[in-house]
Amino acid sequence: HRFNRFPTRSNHNYRLGFDYQISPKTVVGVLVSGYSNRWVMHAQNNIELQSNTNIDSTIRSDIQEKNYWGHLQTNINLSHEFRNRARIATDVDVLYFDNQNPINYDFHYLDSEGELIQSQELTTLKDTPFRIIVGKVDYQLPIQENLKVSTGVKVVNSLFENDVTVIEDGVELADFTSFNELTEEIYAGYVQAEYKFSKNLIKGGLRYEHTRTDLISNVEGQVVDRNFGALFPSLLLSRGLNDNQRLSMSYSRRVNRPAFSDMAPFFIFLDPNTVFTGNPSLQPGISSTVQFDYTLGDVIFSTQYTWEDSTIVRFQNRFFPEEDRQIIIPDNLRGQQTYSASISLPIKLTDWWSMRYFGTYIWQKSVTVEGLG
Repeated sequence: HRFNRFPTRSNHNYRLGFDYQISPKTVVGVLVSGYSNRWVMHAQNNIELQSNTNIDSTIRSDIQEKNYWGHLQTNINLSHEFRNRARIATDVDVLYFDNQNPINYDFHYLDSEGELIQSQELTTLKDTPFRIIVGKVDYQLPIQENLKVSTGVKVVNSLFENDVTVIEDGVELADFTSFNELTEEIYAGYVQAEYKFSKNLIKGGLRYEHTRTDLISNVEGQVVDRNFGALFPSLLLSRGLNDNQRLSMSYSRRVNRPAFSDMAPFFIFLDPNTVFTGNPSLQPGISSTVQFDYTLGDVIFSTQYTWEDSTIVRFQNRFFPEEDRQIIIPDNLRGQQTYSASISLPIKLTDWWSMRYFGTYIWQKSVTVEGLG
């Protein structure tokens, strides 16, 4: 297998914003930003099919790919500080994306002598616009000099479309052509408290998130109808043993949602029978992490253990022998355990030359099926 790629990229970014001081304790701001990303590639692929080390046939492909990304984001924010030193901050973000990704494949099948058997032309067309609206309010109240409480709410509304067409020698392929629409709403609220006393710190929080996801396909109907809520606690305990040593322990529970690009059923052909695509049925991963840290001067020792359910992994192979087709998609594992230990220490060579070294050990176990790792 030999693959030569010749990509070119053109990026343009822009950003414009201002803040206006309404009063000594009130500020409003507006920010507009975005980018235009154009990626063009010419690739040549040569696949040799062998039997008993002898070349039976060869597939040569010439690929022309264009990938255009456009993004526009608008943010409006307002912050105000009250007389009791409490502070409130609000943000509203509106984001628009659009991705167009046409690819043209010219396949040539050659026999063992290098003679042309047949030719095939494939064209994939993909247009993926989506819009995200995010609104959040955060309120922070210092109750005492060493006690601070904060709370907030957040709402996310997303609309995502994916229009894919695959054409073979001028004929549209129904198995690879579809229009999908995804709507997702996320509602979240949290409360958090932080208490400092002597050389110690206690920080704890609780966040609740509720997610509603609907994915509808013109081919399969409703592919995803997900509606769930979960609590995500967090806790940090930190104790200063003396002026030179500190010991910390933390626990947190988090959610890892699948990216829209992993869920979109796009198609990228490696060869006529091997294709990369997305997985609309991806589930979010939920992880719990326990971490211990010990600081001795400028030296930091850290150890961490994480268990995650429904871990999202990419490039998982599925083979369909009836169709002689291999599909490579992102998928969910049953779970994944990760243990890591690290050390960070400074080394000063001279008065003007200092360095910091890091060393990390990682152990990981992935479980795909019940009882197997």
